[in-house]
Amino acid sequence: MNIVIVGAGAMGSRVGSALYKHDYHVQLIDDWEEHVEAIQQNGLMVINEKGKEQVYIPAHLPKDCAGEVDLLIILTKSTKTDSMMKSCLHLLGKQTQVLTLQNGLGNIEILTKYVSKEQLFVGVTTYSAKLSGPGMVEAFGSGKTEIMNVTGQHIEDTERMIQIFNHSGIHATISENVIKSIWNKVAFNSVMNPLCTLTKSSAGVIGTYSHFYEIIDPIIDEIIKVAEVEGIELNKKYITETIIAALNPSMSGSHLSSMYQDIQRGEPTEIEFLNGALLKKGEHNQISMPYNQILYHLIKMLEKGNEQPSLI
Repeated sequence: MNIVIVGAGAMGSRVGSALYKHDYHVQLIDDWEEHVEAIQQNGLMVINEKGKEQVYIPAHLPKDCAGEVDLLIILTKSTKTDSMMKSCLHLLGKQTQVLTLQNGLGNIEILTKYVSKEQLFVGVTTYSAKLSGPGMVEAFGSGKTEIMNVTGQHIEDTERMIQIFNHSGIHATISENVIKSIWNKVAFNSVMNPLCTLTKSSAGVIGTYSHFYEIIDPIIDEIIKVAEVEGIELNKKYITETIIAALNPSMSGSHLSSMYQDIQRGEPTEIEFLNGALLKKGEHNQISMPYNQILYHLIKMLEKGNEQPSLI
């Protein structure tokens, strides 16, 4: 099977290197030239609990990768889904299967512009990673991944993907309701990502604040209201417990959120696909979301600040 990872950032590098090390034919695609060149020249440095390992996985700019592929795994930032798919049209065939493991709401709608629903598989993962520089990824901790075809059918094809992931050491199962799982992760990320970013802290640090739960409760309540009118039944206890688990340093408590890393690098965040997407659904359904609105606008202000020249 010819597999291409679209978006060789933190998670793309982690997933791609895991599959490649277990003898799958995998190529990385990214539009960050310095990162691609570093991998081409020196391999991908993977740092995890076992130490450091140089993985000599093929990496290309989109235009330099040729031929129709069997499986396209989309792990690019949600802000780049549309542009990256346009640059990868030459890799798509009628039999190409596309799997998105991205964060946020709205990626499915973008991807169905390019492939049929029968070709589109949707997943959610709790694995994390950090791109610490060109050609270097930190891949600590474990997690779980669930996948299903967006139609809920094509079980045999889904099982094949599950086998590939599990064989590569990435725990995966067939999802019973991947859309609900995506909403659960959106709820988690819409709370944790902005709060970690705005406080310049890891989850473990903000969890030490004694009034933390007073802050997150109304944010979660707003998200649950919107989900309900969208036909998604979320469990507040489950979401809260998931957040509490992330506060434990032995889990991912010392990990810096992807949104904070984006702000540090001066890049756009995925806020439009998290709190921003929730706000649009809230407005459409006439649901007031003042707490999510504040988080959204504060992150947009940080993005705007990154665009301005330094005053120092």
